[in-house]
Amino acid sequence: MAELHGYDFDADSVTDRPGAVLLPVGDYVVEITESDFKATKNGLGKYISLEFTIIDGERVGRKFFVNLNVLNRNEKTVEIANRAVKDLLRATHQLGKPFTNSAMLHNLPFKVSVTMGKRSDNNEDENRFRYSAITEAAPSDTPTTPTAAAPAALAAGGGNAPKKKPWEK
Repeated sequence: MAELHGYDFDADSVTDRPGAVLLPVGDYVVEITESDFKATKNGLGKYISLEFTIIDGERVGRKFFVNLNVLNRNEKTVEIANRAVKDLLRATHQLGKPFTNSAMLHNLPFKVSVTMGKRSDNNEDENRFRYSAITEAAPSDTPTTPTAAAPAALAAGGGNAPKKKPWEK
């Protein structure tokens, strides 16, 4: 036991570590902002380490992390990881291209659907992720052709044209 003289810890003044707090169930628009290919602790396998950053909604800037064990003695672990890799490639429109560098997934917006599950090793809650491409919005009932006055109003700073998100074309 160690006495912590001079150390006054106030948990309310410390922000949580990124990824330490589970994300609420829901859909998020994200980008992969960092990645690495690392050896497992036992040195017998490798995993792709991915950092995700939420880029839209109330949790903009929030980061979370996923490790995909793509080289492992456990075949089920590899199967799960490979399915996730395929889903990520599809969600980022990279499916069909050679996947030789994880950087090809960086800064490409896509959707992550977050659900809750239980860890198999300790039965604690964990986030589970499904990856999908961002689908275009359904057409609205309003006409898309601008009126003759609209371009002039926009050019003059009038009108309230919505700003497009970086991933919108």
